[in-house]
Amino acid sequence: MGGAAGSRLGSVVCHAGGWTAFPLLGAALPLLALPYWATERGGRKAPGRITP
Repeated sequence: MGGAAGSRLGSVVCHAGGWTAFPLLGAALPLLALPYWATERGGRKAPGRITP
């Protein structure tokens, strides 16, 4: 599903902003995913770490 959504989003971006819009999309998607990543990892500890 992610691949299909990315293809559709890429098509919309290309139609709306041309080739110059692709770098903006490439920068925006990781920035949008960062809050999810930060909150998802919050309660987990790295494997192999010894906690006092």
